[in-house]
Amino acid sequence: MATEKVTAAREALGRQLRELRQAAGYTQQQLADLLGYSRPRVAGAEKGEGCAFLFWQGCDKLLNARGALIVRFRAIETLRQQEAGAAIAAAHAERTLRMREQAAYLPAIRTTASTGLDDEARRRIILSQSLAGERISGLSLLTAAEAVRRELEDTLASGTISPARLDRIEETVASHISAYTKTPPTNALAGLLVDFTEVRLLCAERQPAMIQARLSEIASLLATLAADSLMKLGRIADARAWYGTARIAADDSGNRELRARVRAQEAMLPYYYGDPAEAVRLARDAQQILEGIPRAAGALAAAAEARALARQGIRSDAYAAISRSHSLVAQVGEPDNNEAFRFSERRLLFYESSTFSNAGDLPRAGQAQERALALYGDEPGLIDPALIRLDQAQLLVHEGGLADACELTRETCLALPATHRTLIFAVRIKQIAMAIPNSHAAHQALSELHQELVLPNQLEAG
Repeated sequence: MATEKVTAAREALGRQLRELRQAAGYTQQQLADLLGYSRPRVAGAEKGEGCAFLFWQGCDKLLNARGALIVRFRAIETLRQQEAGAAIAAAHAERTLRMREQAAYLPAIRTTASTGLDDEARRRIILSQSLAGERISGLSLLTAAEAVRRELEDTLASGTISPARLDRIEETVASHISAYTKTPPTNALAGLLVDFTEVRLLCAERQPAMIQARLSEIASLLATLAADSLMKLGRIADARAWYGTARIAADDSGNRELRARVRAQEAMLPYYYGDPAEAVRLARDAQQILEGIPRAAGALAAAAEARALARQGIRSDAYAAISRSHSLVAQVGEPDNNEAFRFSERRLLFYESSTFSNAGDLPRAGQAQERALALYGDEPGLIDPALIRLDQAQLLVHEGGLADACELTRETCLALPATHRTLIFAVRIKQIAMAIPNSHAAHQALSELHQELVLPNQLEAG
């Protein structure tokens, strides 16, 4: 239970949130929709109820508070941790004193081997005697019961992780997200696993509900990035298992947008390596979780549905889905950068490129590709622009420019650093090669390029 000081500090933070929200012209529902939380969560925060760091971080960004909300939240968490520690120490001292005062009422212990037993062992003896029907002092039993109750209360009030440590972990996750799209998959995976080990150990320990929710969010984000790295490396079974872990953690966090995001990201796996119908199912599940709330995860899910439907030849539904994604991107208005999990104009155009290419809509595909590549620019190490150029090669095949398609495909792959030439490119090259007659020299050249990419990855996997 929060102390008066903590309660007063949370109420002051809630008043600041309300003032910032009103100044920005948002209703509680509108802010909740933008954050991916429910309206009661926003209303509770404004009344002084405790909320996780990610909630306040989102509020700070959306309301342009310039870190003021985060600073105040961290100060409250530090105060709460200090007062909780003091309360635990006081409770322990009181419990020790009471047990000493009542020591005279404890029944005799009938074995000399038990000399020096601690309070827990004494309680176990008392409870065992009571359950066996032996007559013991009622006061001894009540003393044992009170000690158990107090220890349980202490456990519920305490956590094994400080707010500062949790903030540090969240900042580390943010750095992974920021650097992920430019980091080679093997390097990204190694870094993620180092941090995931720490999070796993913390999740295994008893934590207060709010801390546990934050840890679950962190675990889900790390697991999703690990799954994506494994997918790029062509480790399909491993990627599927990690996506399963990410779903469990996201569901445990209660964060609706995160639950949708994991499923939308997972839709990439069957799109590139399996059944596009499964990609459609995952994308629709993600959209259903959001229930129409305009979020970036919903825009990603609609775009993922669109390109998978187009690959199945379901053109009208694919165009309807990409139109929904357009609308959501406009409503959400995320920053247009290369950070992982962002879904802004350049990412939408990337999905449009695949959707229109799969649908055979050459003019619209070409337009999307040109606009996307202009937004991505020449920043090295990015995978999306390379995949867009492979979409351009696919269009050249449709137009009959087989030699040009072969040349563009080879140039695109060789321009990437070797650490980025993963099996996901081998899959796309094989798809392009299969659209070219076996007798054509371009088919043979692309088949050889496919093998050049597959063999090193197979050796690494072994």
